[in-house]
Amino acid sequence: MKLFTTILIFLFIGINSIAYGFTDYSEAGLKKLISKMSLQQKVAQMIMIDLRAQKTHEEKLKTALEQVKEFNPGGICLFRSDLQDIDDVIDLTHMIQKTARIPLFVAVDQEGGRVTRLAQGTNMPGNMALGATGSERLARESAKILGKEIKILGMNINFAPDLDVNVNPYNPVIGIRSFGEDPHEVAKLGVAYTQGLHDARVIATGKHFPGHGDTSKDSHLELPTILHGRKRVFDVELVPFKVAIKNKIDMIMTAHVTFPKIDPTKVISKKTGKKINLPATLSKKILSQLLRRELGFEGVIVTDAFNMKAIADNFGEIQATIMAINAGADIILMPSSTRDTLKAVCDAVTKGTISENQIDQSVKRIFKLKAKYRLLTYNESDKDVKLRKTNAKELINSRLNQAMEKYISEKAVTLIRDNKKIIPFSVLKARHLLLAPSEKVRKMMHAAAEKIIETQSLKESGKASLVSFRYDSEKDWKQIRQSIGKSDDIIIGTYNLGRGKSGEKAAVKVNMILEMIAETSAKAVVMVVKAPYDPMFLPKNTACIAVYGSDKGPNIAAGINAIFGMCRITGKLPVTIPNVKNIYSEESRRRKSVVRLGIDNIDDYLELFKGKRVGLVTNQSGIDSELKSTIDVLNEKIKLTALFAPEHGIRGVAQAGDKVGDEKDLKTGLKVYSLYGKSRKPTKEMLENVDVLIYDMQDVGARFYTYINTMALCMEACAELGKKFIVLDRPNPISGVIQGNILDMKHKSFVGKYPIPQRYGLTIGEFAKYVNKTFNVNADLTVIPLKGWTRDMYYQDTGLATWVLPSPNMPTIDTAIVYTGTCVFEGTNLSEGRGTTRPFELIGAPWIDGLKLAEKLNSLGLSGVKFRAASFKPSFSKHKGKGCQGIQLHITDKHTFNSVKTGIAMLYTIKEMYPEHFEYLKTDFINKLVGNSYVKEGKFNLNQIFKKIDQDTEKFKKTIKEFLIY
Repeated sequence: MKLFTTILIFLFIGINSIAYGFTDYSEAGLKKLISKMSLQQKVAQMIMIDLRAQKTHEEKLKTALEQVKEFNPGGICLFRSDLQDIDDVIDLTHMIQKTARIPLFVAVDQEGGRVTRLAQGTNMPGNMALGATGSERLARESAKILGKEIKILGMNINFAPDLDVNVNPYNPVIGIRSFGEDPHEVAKLGVAYTQGLHDARVIATGKHFPGHGDTSKDSHLELPTILHGRKRVFDVELVPFKVAIKNKIDMIMTAHVTFPKIDPTKVISKKTGKKINLPATLSKKILSQLLRRELGFEGVIVTDAFNMKAIADNFGEIQATIMAINAGADIILMPSSTRDTLKAVCDAVTKGTISENQIDQSVKRIFKLKAKYRLLTYNESDKDVKLRKTNAKELINSRLNQAMEKYISEKAVTLIRDNKKIIPFSVLKARHLLLAPSEKVRKMMHAAAEKIIETQSLKESGKASLVSFRYDSEKDWKQIRQSIGKSDDIIIGTYNLGRGKSGEKAAVKVNMILEMIAETSAKAVVMVVKAPYDPMFLPKNTACIAVYGSDKGPNIAAGINAIFGMCRITGKLPVTIPNVKNIYSEESRRRKSVVRLGIDNIDDYLELFKGKRVGLVTNQSGIDSELKSTIDVLNEKIKLTALFAPEHGIRGVAQAGDKVGDEKDLKTGLKVYSLYGKSRKPTKEMLENVDVLIYDMQDVGARFYTYINTMALCMEACAELGKKFIVLDRPNPISGVIQGNILDMKHKSFVGKYPIPQRYGLTIGEFAKYVNKTFNVNADLTVIPLKGWTRDMYYQDTGLATWVLPSPNMPTIDTAIVYTGTCVFEGTNLSEGRGTTRPFELIGAPWIDGLKLAEKLNSLGLSGVKFRAASFKPSFSKHKGKGCQGIQLHITDKHTFNSVKTGIAMLYTIKEMYPEHFEYLKTDFINKLVGNSYVKEGKFNLNQIFKKIDQDTEKFKKTIKEFLIY
């Protein structure tokens, strides 16, 4: 053995200069690198080691460096015990890579939720919580945060996302690690999650192929079996993997699960001496035939851990390693002995049991992946490492990351059942009782509830009391019995009821508690902490919410907040609970459906255009749900004779305020008349060749966004000239929420033509109806409506493919939401973020101290928003090319965020903090934007302005009732 080790070390020294100086990432370069390697060196690249046997950091570092020096394995997998201290982790990963002749993959299972490894990292709420939100954006953001945190510590692979479709309520190992039971939803969110990791330059790993979601055994402990046939597996389990492969996922992890109807091969179990089926990890039919050939996966296949009992007990790690490589696996994860595994594989190649070509192909895939992420060289200096440590401490579990964690957790909270409509509880109630399944959960529930009570300033005045106990503790039962009779409302935390012996005991205790509560007048809610299946074992009238969490995540606090009405309950069940009727099943289905736009429904209204010459007012945002231009859709179906362009032009490239001239549409050859040039209203000459004028553009729901006023002027022109006017309706992207003060008509302009609030809460079709009747336009108006849109929907809830910028400075939905408030800064000498990638979210000037401003604004306690100090340099518009400091707004809860109040509060605060610098523009544009003069005059304080905003908001809600379509 000493001779074998000596040879290895000698051979690795021989490749040293190649690895350190490697710069040729081409296929030829990789082939040349592999050709210079010995068999042992190549096999070592197929092994990923771990350090869990070592207890202290010093032991881990010593063992890791010894393994790297002796074998230079392809990678290392780190666990929670390895990731306790930021400095230690960075030292460990740095020393490993600095010592290695070929840099290593450094991997971790940082899924979020139940599976989190960073002791000091942001947990994030987990996959099933993301499934409950149904949001690809949040899945991507969650993964991006996790990815950035592990990346800065020196890890380059995340063994995530979990692509298992969880259809088994008794699954002991997947559960909330899955996005849900709908394979297409799992696929959609899995791809978004993968994109988030890629945003952080971290390799994503889809697992556990071909699916671990319908098992009732844990492969860490025993060998599970899935008996489904090929069609079912293709229709369910394989769907997320097929989509992930189509979207170029780099790595897939195998499952230690047997699929006898896919591979019926039998082998003798080392553990029992009986015949068993091959698990996917060891199956050539599943890895080489199904995954490689049929599904076309060209990336790296990594096995699940080889120290798991499903493999170790039944096959033995050495024999299983030979079988896995022959099956098609590229990386063997965590064999117990690197030396023994390496020797066994080399011997197998020498004997012809494994072909060297098989080894070469695996190493080529490994190197291609390392090359793709520039991992074949490592040149970080000690100075770089020191800086990385400083940056890591600022990034990991930062306030911003915590805010996103809290936001997603609260969005995920799901109401399973509330027949008596007792949620939310009133914080003003005198006596609150919390009952938890463990001490850890009790502390988290108690802390969350106590924070709410303290925030409401009720504790000191004696108006609220709070006690909490563990129902898994016999000594607490006497106090539980006494407290139930003295409580007004009770929250019972549960997890894993009825599953396993401990779950059966817990179910008995919870049902006893519910029986005691039934004899009192107290209200009770069960908060299901982990997988949402607990209501299967509770009385049918029990009020329940699900939070999809763990006993270390943020979900518990989110559930407590929801029960006490501190946030809206908006989550939708991503799984079916047997024998439990989901009261929001219709809403759950709606989330999976796609809103149909007015243009999507055009075929039902073609009679309106028969024999007519048709003009179209549109721009780049005029598209159908398949992203096809409205111009092209209509040009194939009706006789288009003219096009009309609003501000920013027919393709949306002109900046705000830039005049737009007439032009010719290159594709159709039609003349394009500008409605933001010499005339903002179509002239008689423009409409001479038009019988019907159609309007189709995406509005953003703001009074000062000029498209709605362009539409109103078009309606006036059509009324005057006897032309028919048709609106192809589109969603209000920021929902049907109304906020703001009504425009004083003394300040009427093209950024405010009608007496409406800043955020008016109507679709363009509803707005057209309102204007047409209220202001006696009297156009011959038809609105071709949306299908499937409701007033609570934001654009990301519609299921529509993507957000197309309606104008150059409206890149995201968040921009649109804040715009209705921060647009007021266009009337000041501050930059509103034009010339940056975050217009209207970044506000600042060269003379502002961002840290002080962020601290002051956060102290105001404005709902649904946090402020972060930010620096930026606009590339155009105000302060072009100058360094600005200020803040960035981060919406933490769009349902409680009041953009108009926030904008005014920011304006007043900055004016107060910087009186010597702050100025309103001399054009009085501020009055046109806010719709009054009293803001500029400082006539009222913030509370008085807020009161007026609330009064005007309620007044407008009554005004527009008769015009609502949805």
